[in-house]
Amino acid sequence: MKERPILFSGEMVRAILNGRKTQTRRVMKPQPSLTPSGLMNWKGSIIGEVPHESGDFTRYDEVTPRCPYGKPGDRLWVREKFQYVTDWTGIRTGNILYATTMSDKQGYGWGADTCVVWKPSIHMPRWASRITLEVVSVRVELVQDISEDDAKAEGVLPVHCNGGDGATHVGGFYFLWGEINEKRGYGWDTNPWVWVVEFRRQREGNR
Repeated sequence: MKERPILFSGEMVRAILNGRKTQTRRVMKPQPSLTPSGLMNWKGSIIGEVPHESGDFTRYDEVTPRCPYGKPGDRLWVREKFQYVTDWTGIRTGNILYATTMSDKQGYGWGADTCVVWKPSIHMPRWASRITLEVVSVRVELVQDISEDDAKAEGVLPVHCNGGDGATHVGGFYFLWGEINEKRGYGWDTNPWVWVVEFRRQREGNR
């Protein structure tokens, strides 16, 4: 079992804390290419099922690349925007303030008028993380192949999109994906290949 850090926006941290988010999609980098037989080549390894002469299909685990977010049973610890709490002398107290909920690990509330200079989530150390996730499953798909149920598991709320008849979770995910990935060159219309990581939150020992 390995542990790896993972970044989430404040909105998605709230969705995890509320129990709404149990999946995340991350762009495969570099994007894989397809072989003439329709298999997927990623960093020189093949993802897919290779046919035997008999016509049976067998997955070759030894050539399946490792997902950078781990395999089932591994853990992800969430990095989010935060700040250390200090006493009046400027000495750290050991408590942490989280931008998402404006409370430290012991539940001490800060007033809305408090001025806090937040530290970027990338700088959060492991000990300060309050959310640990266990990887349940990992798969690969095109981002536009997301289903309504999976979009709901992404933690987004239903949104009207593209002149549809009603609000859908896929519509909500469409806007979320664009906000995060459009400027990076992996917008919805480019339909990139993504890692689909399903997880569950570890409750015991959480801050």
